[in-house]
Amino acid sequence: MTREEVGKSLPMLFGCKNIPRMFEKLCNIAEVYDGTETDYFHWMSNYFPEETPMFEKWKINESGTYGFDAYDMPEYKVDTFYCYKEITKQSVSTISKWLQDKDDVKTILDFAGGTGLSTLQLALNFPDKKVYYYDTGKQKDFLMHLLNEHVEFIPENLIILSDLENRKFDLITVFEVIEHWQRPYDFVKDDLLPHISECGYMAETKTFGIMSIGHFHEYLFDDDKTSKYGKSCTAYFNKKLKNYFIPEFKGWNSRPIIYKRIKT
Repeated sequence: MTREEVGKSLPMLFGCKNIPRMFEKLCNIAEVYDGTETDYFHWMSNYFPEETPMFEKWKINESGTYGFDAYDMPEYKVDTFYCYKEITKQSVSTISKWLQDKDDVKTILDFAGGTGLSTLQLALNFPDKKVYYYDTGKQKDFLMHLLNEHVEFIPENLIILSDLENRKFDLITVFEVIEHWQRPYDFVKDDLLPHISECGYMAETKTFGIMSIGHFHEYLFDDDKTSKYGKSCTAYFNKKLKNYFIPEFKGWNSRPIIYKRIKT
């Protein structure tokens, strides 16, 4: 399929009126390009080579991140749905099992929630907890469209934020987000930690060793004096997190890892 055909096929997602069917269709989005997992990465590299104008969206800016507005393009929706289908959906299920006896977790922030599927899944699983969604750009608009037009029952405990302000949360989830910052430890320390309540939790999944949309060929630590990639980057990042967190739970293949914040 061409990227135009993939983009045109995406509206098929919005013809369902109940949540189970919606999840089923959204979880199968990766099949629209008619290929295997390996073909997916081949498809992305073929249709989005560096010399195409669209790749300009991924030039690194001053903050050390790529231009996430590329995810607003219909063609790139395939990547976010694929990520949910292959990684995040199972991670949310694992976290949900862990959360069942965690009475100290009353507020959850799904940071950079993208399409909002993980946020919606958490809100449905835990109607007694407040589940917050936060992302930038048109990602939030997409979630609003999804909720308003294609979901009959909108959970009352799902709250969409435009700004984090000085809020703190008992649990912050970051699903396949950390690797989109070239300075991942600084991102957690400076952007996430201030919003985690004292003795709160962070649940994360990350992929430092596979090139995909918005990933880097090297990751920087220690005021850019140390660069890492792949398994060595994962090990170094996890080690540095111990400055602020204690690992509490590790899922299969480290997806997810749940950290408890050290009391300061």
